Amino acid sequence: MKRFIIVIFLISISCFNIIAQTSDLLIEDPAKKLFDEAMSYYRSKDQMRAKEDFIELINNYGTSNYARQSYFYLGKVYRSLSQEQMDKSIDLLKKAALAFSGTEVEKSALKEIADIYREAGRVDNLLNTLTRLVNTFPRSLDMMSVYMEIADLKKESKEKAEFLEKYLNNFEDAPDRDQIKKRLFVYYVDSGNITKATDIWKNIEQGLLPIESSVEFLIKKGEWDLARKYLKVLEKRDPENAKKKEELIAQKTYNLDEITRKAKEAYQDSDYDSPVVILKYVDLLALDNKKNEALNVLEDSYEDHFRNNSVFEPVYLYKTGVILSDQVKYFLDETGSRYIKDTSSIKKARERFETLIDVYEDSPLVKDALYKIITIDKDHLFMWDDLKEKAKILVDEYPDSDEAEKAQAILEKYGWN
Repeated sequence: MKRFIIVIFLISISCFNIIAQTSDLLIEDPAKKLFDEAMSYYRSKDQMRAKEDFIELINNYGTSNYARQSYFYLGKVYRSLSQEQMDKSIDLLKKAALAFSGTEVEKSALKEIADIYREAGRVDNLLNTLTRLVNTFPRSLDMMSVYMEIADLKKESKEKAEFLEKYLNNFEDAPDRDQIKKRLFVYYVDSGNITKATDIWKNIEQGLLPIESSVEFLIKKGEWDLARKYLKVLEKRDPENAKKKEELIAQKTYNLDEITRKAKEAYQDSDYDSPVVILKYVDLLALDNKKNEALNVLEDSYEDHFRNNSVFEPVYLYKTGVILSDQVKYFLDETGSRYIKDTSSIKKARERFETLIDVYEDSPLVKDALYKIITIDKDHLFMWDDLKEKAKILVDEYPDSDEAEKAQAILEKYGWN
């Protein structure tokens, strides 16, 4: 009898559970119903109705999973409805990324945000978003193109190389490894990392590497005969560039010590103590990578030979600006964990170029000084308003110059034309 009662009790519990589950199925989740309706509108491109439903979901069912998903779709809806709603769209997509951290939803939300920044030309925001993507999903296959884009957006060749190195480390079987190494070779040469450039030079068939960077690499290595061999190939593709490289090789292979000695003698001889000799001597010092000494010679000679000289002071200002702009230094922060750029020399260089433009507006060096400021603002100081202003002056007042062509390309890149 006791066993019979226990069996009846267990059967009753089972029936109760079945009835409870059936009741749950019969009671429809209102949040799910509203979400399904919103998604139906979303898929049929009825964005206004979709927007209303998604907003209602978020307002009335904020803690449900459907409400959290609504952040993502509502962000996309705002993006499709109006350019003026971009910031609202970004805010909603960020909430979706946070709500689904580490999932495909976060990845999709961040990609949407990146698209918005890309279209708006907000480069710094785009770079930060792409960096978050690769930091969160470092080995996801669809991050390959993201690493590439980040490398392109970075301003310094050294930083570009660092991101491509991460790409190679995270995707050991990437089908385009050799192509990436070719790009790395260019960045290593540009940044002066000849050791790493040499590693690639040894391990990839040299004829497949970019020819201009190959010539520059060989010049920096001092392999003159091989550099001349590659120059013949470059000459067929880019005669003007090849000529500049040939002149550089010629300068490098002179007996520099002898020429410098003679120039120094002339500079120190009172009979030849003139701005022309000083400038020639400075050029030779800079060519021999003695830039601090060259700068000191210019500064020491300023009062007697360049000050208020309408012919030579613009040259003095330009040359000191160029030397100062090449002296970018990095130092470790207080924690010793990251490098900080010292822009003091860059700022001094910019002041020299500004003085040249303001005081000697008729000098042929004005267009060169304008472009130097544009480069400094773009690569180091990030003074975007001044950059845009200088670029437009260069394009308007020197339309036929090479500098104006480069400035126009920058204006178009950032959507300022």
